[in-house]
Amino acid sequence: MTLSAWSNSKNNTTAGTQYGYIESAYLGSYPGGLGVRNQDYASTGAGDYSERNSPGHSMDNASYNATSGGNYTSGSKTANVGLRSDSILLDFGAGNIAKLDTLTIGWWKGDADIFVLAYTGTGTPNFTTPSSSVGYADLLNSGWKVVRSDNSANYMDMGKGAQASTNSSTYVAAAVNNANISARYWLVGALSSAFYSGADVNADNVKLAGVSAQITKIPEPGNLALLVGALASGVWLRRRKG
Repeated sequence: MTLSAWSNSKNNTTAGTQYGYIESAYLGSYPGGLGVRNQDYASTGAGDYSERNSPGHSMDNASYNATSGGNYTSGSKTANVGLRSDSILLDFGAGNIAKLDTLTIGWWKGDADIFVLAYTGTGTPNFTTPSSSVGYADLLNSGWKVVRSDNSANYMDMGKGAQASTNSSTYVAAAVNNANISARYWLVGALSSAFYSGADVNADNVKLAGVSAQITKIPEPGNLALLVGALASGVWLRRRKG
């Protein structure tokens, strides 16, 4: 499994807007799991100035800028919730499809709402091309599917362990994908207004600590067991019989 980081910070020069396109970001291993910093993390102007600070190094949807202080305080973003979201792309490799069963959120702060999508289109996801102009709102029209039977992309309150804990023994896996979708590519991200228009005003800041999936080798099923390189990065993957 290969993991990569993404955020809708491309051409998104104003903090608090969701209209940027998805571009590559920086995946980091931290106490409590994997986090994401977008390409604005070193900026001191408009954008995600808070990406340089905790909890901006997590997979988050905060969008503070320098003029508003740039520092995470109470965890409330009011109207900015879900507008600018980090995400992690899971690629299970050529010739494999995976039925995601659970995700484990490790460290989290403020709130822990996420979205989960599976790619059932052809080829590779179009936002991974550097020249692309694709936002989160475009994904459901370009090969991505929701994986909940109620046709929602969102999972609320996925932080099942104590807030801001780096003790992995307290983390709890949470079930996802009751629609039983299988795909090579999966996208997991902090809650985005592209998929959720509710009145949640809490900042979501999460780190991905674990994944459980049933993997099938194409064209024939196989029982796969291997040590994933991501283990060294703080993420574990449990493969079940396919």
